[in-house]
Amino acid sequence: MSSGPSFDESRRALGEGPSAARRGLQRARLLRGGEKPSRVVRPLVFGALVASVVVVAVLWPRPRVEAVALGRVEAVGGTRALEFSEGSQLTLQSGTAIRLEAFDATRAEILLERGHLEAHVTKGTARTWRYHAGPWTIRVVGTRLSIDWVPEREAVDVSVSEGVVEVSGPTGAPVLVRAGQSLQRAPVPRQAVIVAPTPVEPVVVEEVRPRTSPPRALPPSEPVVVPPPLVEAVAPPSWQQLLATGKRAEALELASARGVFAEALGDADALLLADAARLERRGDLSRVLLAGVLERSGPNAAEAAFLLGRLELDDHRPEAGRRFFSRAVALAPDGPFAEQARGRLLEALLELQDLPAAREAARDYLEHHPGGAWEGVALPLTRSEPR
Repeated sequence: MSSGPSFDESRRALGEGPSAARRGLQRARLLRGGEKPSRVVRPLVFGALVASVVVVAVLWPRPRVEAVALGRVEAVGGTRALEFSEGSQLTLQSGTAIRLEAFDATRAEILLERGHLEAHVTKGTARTWRYHAGPWTIRVVGTRLSIDWVPEREAVDVSVSEGVVEVSGPTGAPVLVRAGQSLQRAPVPRQAVIVAPTPVEPVVVEEVRPRTSPPRALPPSEPVVVPPPLVEAVAPPSWQQLLATGKRAEALELASARGVFAEALGDADALLLADAARLERRGDLSRVLLAGVLERSGPNAAEAAFLLGRLELDDHRPEAGRRFFSRAVALAPDGPFAEQARGRLLEALLELQDLPAAREAARDYLEHHPGGAWEGVALPLTRSEPR
């Protein structure tokens, strides 16, 4: 077995090795090997982490949000998210169908045909949103809410998580629903009326026995009287019952046929019929009924003035709306319609571009209704006052 080169031979082959200066540099590097990474490395690592998070956020699947055009929209087989130009969004659960009937700078009209939707309406745009579900109307300025509508039961369920909405329909005056509240509405069921049966002549049945033996004299048999069947009849519905089931057009037609409009109607009936006429786009009839309530100057006069103003504003007559809303506030400054009248007055003044009056109305609104539904419209006006 041959032996390898000796130690002396190997040392001579390698030479004298690194110099003293080189050995000092190597020793310094070895000593630095146990220290922590320099601070220059930390920002690089942090930046890499941030970049990875951004990449994940971009690539992570999110709900599809699409722009909306006028017409019918339906969510089939999953949730569908819709986004409007100013940032408002609608989320339709599977099986929900809506119809966007109008969308412009001042209003958005959405018909909920069936199902469940969730809405986030951007505040401060001065656009009024109305959701129609059968005979019910849900009016929004800026809020988060959800609506359930089951047409088979004619029942609506409105839940508000932020802001305030106004729910109106065939069962009375509009109702304000605030954050954290919900409202369920269903029409009054029809009532069946049992009437007495019409007298019917008794039916006489003679007893007949089979002949099993030669004929013989039979005793006279007593007649068997069969009572007439009980007849259950349902009286035709009244116009009030038709309104309660959401049949506004039929109710108005029946009221007209029975001469109701020519009678001295009470305020409650006049308000019901006026609201039905408004929803059926019969503004002239609604105005006549509401004007009668206002002229009587009773406890419902402020409500009639408010409803007249709303009718005028919805028909793009802001000057007439301004007069009626101002009168509603004057008649009942702290009444049940005071906040809505002040808020709608602010909308009318903005549509008229009367900024000085709008600023004054905004201050009045915030003084009486801090945190109200029109706060997002009123606050920017007070902040932009000229110095």
